[in-house]
Amino acid sequence: MKKKIKKYIVSFLFCLLSAVLCGTVYAVNKVPASSIFKLNYDAASQAMGGTLASFSVNSLGFMSNPSANFSVLSKRLDFSGIASYGGLYGGAGAFMVPTGFGNFTAGASYNRFDSVDMITPDGKALLSDMTVFLNYVLPFTTEIPVYADKGGLGFTLKGHQLSASNTSLISFTADVGAHYSLSRILNGLWIFAALKNLGSSVEMTGAEPFDVPSSLNFALRYEMPFSDLGIAVTGDVIKFFSEGTGVAVGAEISPVYPATFKIGYRSLDDQIHEGFTAGFFLNFDAFNIGYAYSALAEGYDAQHTVNLGFMFGGVTDQKKAFDYYLGFNFNKAKAAYNRGDYINARQEFEDILAIYPEHVPSKEYLKKIAYDLDLYERNLEIQISKFLRRADLELHRNNLVKARGYYYRVLSIDPENEEAESGLSEVNERISQAEILTNRKKNEKQILKLWAQATSSYNDGHFVASKDKFKEILDIDPENAGALKYISMIDGQISKVTSMQADHLFTQAMEFYNMADYDRAAKFFNAVFTADPSRADAREYYELSRKALNMSYTEISAKNAQAQQAAQAKQKQTASNKLANKDDSVLSSNQKIRKEMEQYYNQAVDFFNQGKYEESLKAFVSLREKSMKNNFYDLNQSIRDYSDRAREAIANALFKEGQALAKNGKNEEAIAKFTEALNYNPKLLSAAREKETVSASVAQQYYDAGLKAYSSGNKKRAVEFMERALEFNPSRADITKTLERIKFLGGL
Repeated sequence: MKKKIKKYIVSFLFCLLSAVLCGTVYAVNKVPASSIFKLNYDAASQAMGGTLASFSVNSLGFMSNPSANFSVLSKRLDFSGIASYGGLYGGAGAFMVPTGFGNFTAGASYNRFDSVDMITPDGKALLSDMTVFLNYVLPFTTEIPVYADKGGLGFTLKGHQLSASNTSLISFTADVGAHYSLSRILNGLWIFAALKNLGSSVEMTGAEPFDVPSSLNFALRYEMPFSDLGIAVTGDVIKFFSEGTGVAVGAEISPVYPATFKIGYRSLDDQIHEGFTAGFFLNFDAFNIGYAYSALAEGYDAQHTVNLGFMFGGVTDQKKAFDYYLGFNFNKAKAAYNRGDYINARQEFEDILAIYPEHVPSKEYLKKIAYDLDLYERNLEIQISKFLRRADLELHRNNLVKARGYYYRVLSIDPENEEAESGLSEVNERISQAEILTNRKKNEKQILKLWAQATSSYNDGHFVASKDKFKEILDIDPENAGALKYISMIDGQISKVTSMQADHLFTQAMEFYNMADYDRAAKFFNAVFTADPSRADAREYYELSRKALNMSYTEISAKNAQAQQAAQAKQKQTASNKLANKDDSVLSSNQKIRKEMEQYYNQAVDFFNQGKYEESLKAFVSLREKSMKNNFYDLNQSIRDYSDRAREAIANALFKEGQALAKNGKNEEAIAKFTEALNYNPKLLSAAREKETVSASVAQQYYDAGLKAYSSGNKKRAVEFMERALEFNPSRADITKTLERIKFLGGL
């Protein structure tokens, strides 16, 4: 119901626009009376230059081509409105009935000349014209190998009543025409011929007689057979017996259902009917509407034509409809076979046999397809062998780009080819090594500079600063053996210092600092934050000690005085806090909490130093929960730092596991590892890049497997493979479209 309402709304708006265009008032022009016989109420023909070959769905098509109504299955009722020459307005209607022995159409038109002078040769003006029509078409069909429309032969008898001031006249003319398919010569080619307006001259009382514009028309139409856009072109030649020769060309395209666009050009050699034409049409299953614009020669306003039509009632000839749709689908399947699309062709023929199980030509084509696909499979094996030989040769030459290309070709044919997968793994390994060497050479100066800074800090005992520099080297060169070795040595040094030992070292450092022994204080403070990077206080005092070593004696004395004042103030504050907190049970509880927290903390640090990063992370998470519960926040910064380091270590380990799995061809397991690594450390770009690369490869393998399953007729399996491909690469639009098509064709 909603679809019908939308259809009628569109139609109403279309008619409203057309009425505005057609209802415009134009300047007065003088037009020969014979032009009445050239009026064309078929908008589809008019939009393509007035061609015979428009194949209009409107039953008024017989006004341009007597044999137009050749392929009809149900009754039609059509209406048309016209505004032309700047003052001619008219309307027409037709009713068509198909029968078993031809198609009959009856119609009538009425034209009124308001602000235009439709004049006879002696200058007498016509006021109106009314015409009745009777058209008969005998269709040409064939049933070998299937039913198909091949053309038609048509006759139209027209009776005209022309009215002028104080007089009127009845005149009769006739049209005869035929068209035929030349598909044996060129698929999609049609030829048309027609004799139009056959009759004697028109004689009116008190007016000079004039000849009707009888003409001989020829046309060709070519429809692109493999296009889904409904593209067609036409060309016409019109020889008027009493005038010159005219020509017309046109084209049409149907980019999306139900819209069709038409364009054309005509020149009838009468100094009036000349110029570009165009039109827009909406052709639904049982309803159509269209508009055509036709330019006229300079001095004449354009012609506007609007068509509106309906198909109603049941199919008059069930067998004809049955045979027609069989032929339509068979030709569609045959076209797919001819262009080598065996998969779609087989689907089409199978669909035909599901409805027409005894259709022999479809069975024969299925046998051909089976043979062609078998031959195709044998050719694929030859191609695989050829590509593998070329890939191995290029790999031996170390031409990695070409080798990888050949291996990918093999996998596009056979996604499970183990030899290609193994070769591709070796290519990727060599490329990875080459990239590392290239990057190392490119950044050699920067690596040497960082190396000098890192080793200098290490020799001075500044392990944290040294480790940071070695990490910068690894960011550039992830497999730098020297940097990896030094970091291992630094971690070994740091792991020897426990949290309790760090507290003891900090106390000693403060004693040296208060004694102004800044050299020894700096060394102890460095040892503390090296062992426990969360100790921001140790880092701060280390910086102060380093600065103090470069200060003058006077500055040192002043700094000492400030430090002593700060120490005294801190002691006073501590004493004040103790006085304010006299509850011994509370003090005892706080001390117990601190001891317990430090115990858990040291245990978590031990796990970390032993390389048990997952256990360490769990312990730190648990410790943080306990801290929040007991309002103990002294270790929060340290807990956060160790947690981050543990996550980074776990992520790096998972990344390496994923690389190993990918190298062994276990791509899906590798992707799972890369995903898990990114869960621990979203900033691990190397894991993200590797996951993207491997996922794309796996998606391609599933996609190719899906195509292969579909080609073998296993649609359900093909859908499963395509869905798996989208899981690994959801951004592949071609996979989505293929999946939708397989589901649609398979009814899944």
